[in-house]
Amino acid sequence: MNLLFVCSMGMDRSPEAVNIALHLGLERKIPVNADYMGIDREMTEYKRSVLERLHTYDKIFVMDEDMGKKLVEEYKVSEDRIICLYIGEDYDKGDPILKSLIRLKLENFIK
Repeated sequence: MNLLFVCSMGMDRSPEAVNIALHLGLERKIPVNADYMGIDREMTEYKRSVLERLHTYDKIFVMDEDMGKKLVEEYKVSEDRIICLYIGEDYDKGDPILKSLIRLKLENFIK
C-alpha cells in the first residue's frame, strides 16, 4: 500500500499521519509505504520528487477539500484516488487529539 498525505505546509498533520499509517501497517502486518507533502509550501527537492511520483500512490489523503481540488486541477490527479480526512489546522504535530483523530480516520483504509 503506497500512500501520500497532504496538508498545507507539510509540518504537522501530514507527517503525523505518515507515522500513524506506518504504525497501523505494522500492527496489522500490512506493508505500508507513506510520504507527505505540504501543498502550499515552496518547491523543494523533496516536494518535486513527491510530485514526480504522484501516479505511484494508491491513495492520496488530503486534510481538507481545497487540497483535493488543487491536486485535481493543478496536478491532474484523479478524484477517485483522493480521500479527504477533514482535519483542520487546529493541531500541532504530536497533539494527542490530532493523533487520535488521524488514527480513527485511517483505521478503515489500512486493513
